[in-house]
Amino acid sequence: MFELRAVSRIHEQAFLENYRSIYALGGQRGIIAMVKADAYGHGAEWASRILCSQKGLAGLGVATVEEGIEIRKSLGDRHFRVPIIVFSGSTPWIAGGFGQSLGQVFEKYGFEAYAGSRLD
Repeated sequence: MFELRAVSRIHEQAFLENYRSIYALGGQRGIIAMVKADAYGHGAEWASRILCSQKGLAGLGVATVEEGIEIRKSLGDRHFRVPIIVFSGSTPWIAGGFGQSLGQVFEKYGFEAYAGSRLD
């Protein structure tokens, strides 16, 4: 018995063309590329490495500290200046991940604000 599965193949050139189109349509403002959930199943490390070389990348967005740490490690020192922003709350027992040069979005007074590149 076999299992039917959907397979998605993303071509690097098409991926880059999509990014560049969004950048142009946005008036060349910085983009925070969401790579959470393994870049929605397409490979967060792959997508992050490609995006880090692109003009206009303001950061990479992840859902959890663990995702951020994994991506930071995969990028290595070459892309250390690219902000990785965690878009979920953290608790004191996982906040240690912010020593990995991750930023955090937090909610205060009904709006979201970015806390910077380090919270340690």
